[in-house]
Amino acid sequence: MENNHSSHHGHNQHHQPHNQQHPSPPQPVSMPPQHPAPEMSAAPSMPEPAGANLNMTMQESVEPKESVPVVKVWSVRGVEYAIMSFMLWFIAGALSVILISLVNGESGFSALSSPLALLLISFPPFSFFLLRLKKAELAEPNLKQESTKRRFSQITQVVSFAVVFVAWLTFLSQVFSKIGGSDAELVKVGVSSLILTVVWGGLFVYYWFDEHRNIG
Repeated sequence: MENNHSSHHGHNQHHQPHNQQHPSPPQPVSMPPQHPAPEMSAAPSMPEPAGANLNMTMQESVEPKESVPVVKVWSVRGVEYAIMSFMLWFIAGALSVILISLVNGESGFSALSSPLALLLISFPPFSFFLLRLKKAELAEPNLKQESTKRRFSQITQVVSFAVVFVAWLTFLSQVFSKIGGSDAELVKVGVSSLILTVVWGGLFVYYWFDEHRNIG
């Protein structure tokens, strides 16, 4: 018994070095460096919507600062000046056709019916508005600077100059054709050009000096 116990005890002592574990000293744990926590700033302001500024800009552009008339209308006197100018052009055109027809030997009633009708229809309203506006200009001298009057005066000058220019251009071309051997009637063409110069050139000269006298 004693030997067994001793042997068992010796056996335990023999295996003791294998079973017994010696704890290793704990390794120091390296902690990351502590950074100070960032200070919390005030809550950031929310950005305005992208369309807010656009809507404000569009609203400012849409709202007119002052009322501007969309359609410009003539004055009461301006309408009268316009009618008088149209009637004057009709009279000058009809008179030119009648005189040129007589020069070319077309004196029949059928050839002169249309220009005679235009002349007779245009002359009464022209006379009425001419006398009416002249009386108004004497009472109101500033009426001579009326924009519609000046506009139609300038149009009359341009149209009159164009008619005279074309008339003498036609006459000169007929002269060259005659030199080239054609049978052009220079007398009739020359008289017709002279008639146009007297009628339309007279309008040009009258309105030219009248406008420059009023603006001077």
